[in-house]
Amino acid sequence: ILSSLLSAMSDTSCVLLLCRHGETDYNVRGILQGQRDTTLNKVGEAQAVALGIALYGVFSQDGGSSPLASTAYASDLQRAARTARIVLDQIACGYDIAVATDERLREKALGPFEGLTEAQAVMSLEREWEDFIVGREVTGVEKTEDVTRRAVDALTAICTKHKGETVLVVSHGGVIHSVIAKLFRGRVPPIGN
Repeated sequence: ILSSLLSAMSDTSCVLLLCRHGETDYNVRGILQGQRDTTLNKVGEAQAVALGIALYGVFSQDGGSSPLASTAYASDLQRAARTARIVLDQIACGYDIAVATDERLREKALGPFEGLTEAQAVMSLEREWEDFIVGREVTGVEKTEDVTRRAVDALTAICTKHKGETVLVVSHGGVIHSVIAKLFRGRVPPIGN
């Protein structure tokens, strides 16, 4: 799966601006979101504005007359799709660019842990939490390999469709982490809030 993404990126000269969604109230409270459809809070919205401004400042080539990205994709979960829209508003230079959603960019499903803090998971699902932490299969929790496969498939399709373009992609920490770990064949630090 890694070779398909690398091939699509190099064969098509596609540039992916791969970004994590902004902060949610669940992030602040330490609640595991997984695929729960939570929304950005005010800080998350401000983070998305700041991200758009920063991306434009770093990557803009023409002083602000043309959009930085020709299109945008996001997970279909609200926190990612809203982040993409806000970032795109900062980098589109007034052009009307849509955000396409793709469920393959969703966060890892965390099954019984979604909606719980780590402390709650340890107390109420101690055995399952221990299995999860050491990498054993837990019913309802998506395997990291499956997350990586679906995300790489989505990114490969995006690069293939948008040859020679720069594309904004907004997803989730777990998804981005799994793709980067696969690209660099190893462990990478967690992608924080």
